[in-house]
Amino acid sequence: MFIRIKKPGKLFNIANVERVTKRKEIMCFVYVIDDDPIHQKITEILIRKSGAFKKHTAFPGVSAAMDALQLHKNEPENLPDVILLDLNMPVLDGWDFLDQFKDQKAELQKKIAIFIVSSSAIQSEIDRSTQYPFVKEFITKPLDTQKLMEISSLCR
Repeated sequence: MFIRIKKPGKLFNIANVERVTKRKEIMCFVYVIDDDPIHQKITEILIRKSGAFKKHTAFPGVSAAMDALQLHKNEPENLPDVILLDLNMPVLDGWDFLDQFKDQKAELQKKIAIFIVSSSAIQSEIDRSTQYPFVKEFITKPLDTQKLMEISSLCR
């Protein structure tokens, strides 16, 4: 089926229009929690390239991210749908974040999915991550646009 859109003589396949519409529906808001500025920048570039997320915010550590969650706990539109969390960070690490999040998630006005993104694929860490039901997946760095699109497809 074809439809006419604004410009005379230009026809667009309706399947393509529907595909674009569906892609817009799956876009969501993501927090990136990682102390490595290079990884933050690479993730930002991949997020822009993939077009999977309408908005992203990067945090260099656990405290700043927890502060933001608490600040916006009653504002679902300002809370992320997804958190990409590094485990190995100084002071408070990703495990500290998961423990704090577990204690505070009931106060948040939005269900948030967490994806661990780590440079190490140590089996004990992968096993430990399964103790947190809100952790959806343990991903080994580097991220790619396909993985970001998969993650964003969960935001509906």
